[in-house]
Amino acid sequence: MRNKPMVLKIKNDKKFSCFLILGLLFVTFFVFPQKVTSQEIENSEPEKKTEEKSENEKRIETIEYGLDTEVATLITTLIKEENNDLTDSLIDLFKITKNQDVREGIIKYCTHFKIDALEDYAISLLEDPYDEKNDTVSLVCEYVKTMDIKQAALPLQALLETENEEYYDMAISALGVVGGEEQAVFLTTMFDEEDLSITRKQALVKALGNLQVLETWDKLKSLAEDEDENLYVRMYAAEAIGEMKKNESVDVLINLYTSSEPSIREYALRGLSYYDSKKVQNVIVSAIKDDYWKVRKKAIEIATEQKITDAAPYLRYRAQHDSETVVLYAAMEGIAALNDKKGVEYLEEIVADQKKNDTIRSKCASYLLKYKITSSYDTVIDAANKTFEKDSYKTLRYAFGKLFTKYPSKKWEKTCKLFLENDDVATRGTGLDIYRENKYSSLTSIVKTISEEDSSSAIKQKAKHILETK
Repeated sequence: MRNKPMVLKIKNDKKFSCFLILGLLFVTFFVFPQKVTSQEIENSEPEKKTEEKSENEKRIETIEYGLDTEVATLITTLIKEENNDLTDSLIDLFKITKNQDVREGIIKYCTHFKIDALEDYAISLLEDPYDEKNDTVSLVCEYVKTMDIKQAALPLQALLETENEEYYDMAISALGVVGGEEQAVFLTTMFDEEDLSITRKQALVKALGNLQVLETWDKLKSLAEDEDENLYVRMYAAEAIGEMKKNESVDVLINLYTSSEPSIREYALRGLSYYDSKKVQNVIVSAIKDDYWKVRKKAIEIATEQKITDAAPYLRYRAQHDSETVVLYAAMEGIAALNDKKGVEYLEEIVADQKKNDTIRSKCASYLLKYKITSSYDTVIDAANKTFEKDSYKTLRYAFGKLFTKYPSKKWEKTCKLFLENDDVATRGTGLDIYRENKYSSLTSIVKTISEEDSSSAIKQKAKHILETK
């Protein structure tokens, strides 16, 4: 009996020891590791933050701390991406960098995105460009033209007055955009230079044509009419006097159209395109029969733009018989633009004719849709639906799909369903494009199914994106 308490004590000691050991194990494996893990996470946070920097933040670091070659490459990339988010950083860099490539890259960037931050710099450089590289001066001239900086006119004129050959061409080109009456009159005096090259004479005529200053009309008229003058100088001068919209130009241009030189006839028409009198339109219609294809094409384009109804039978004939494909297509578009009944019927026949090649059928369909000839929509739909009968019609099917995307209409809804339910991946993708632009609510469930179950991961992703942005 005396030994029993001892036994109980030993048993209790053993229980206590077990609990103690278990407690120590718990603390060792569960409490302390948690503290270590928490510390590791704490220590790794700065690293994670570094990894989570946005692309723009990384690019700003490149601009601030990167090599000049890296910055120049980045600027090229930004232009390609149409990304002007970093303008402020680049302008700040422009103020301090001495690297030629970087500076020129930023000038190109500002020209591309039409950023006015370099206007003062540009004017200052043109006032004293002599220590700058020609490439830099040329880029600044392009910037001045793009931004239409009128204050640059005087320094550009001053450059030409120095007769410095290095800046001649770029200065004329820029002055033709930013110059005024004074500069235009000054440019006409440069024709008197004895050693003026043909190339520079052409540049002068183009600049005067751009400036549209009436005081230069007489000079341009004389150049256009001078049969001993360079052909291109005459061509550019003819178009320039027409663009001035001076009534006296009409008779001059009509007379020039009688020239045996086809290029003069073409540019006479270009000049006449700025007038819409019956007298002018008669010449335009007559020119649709010209022997030279470029003249015919230009006449058709003018008749289309001005919607000259008298041209309709001539357009129909050209659409059916012209030997030049570009003229034939121009005539077809003209028919649709005029909504000429007989011509439209002819276009519909081509769209429906499965024996015709895919290109001409899709072209005719595009003209009917572009000019909203709604009476022809059923013909186009029927032709599009028939492309689902054979795989050999896939190319035409895709072409119709692009048209339905470009020219939205409720009328394409049933055809869009055919696109979405087709086995061909590209066809379904085209169907999604049509759906995106037309927003057919009746087809949303099909698009949702595609986003969840389509065999093509690319198509699934495309459908998801469309639904998310709808």
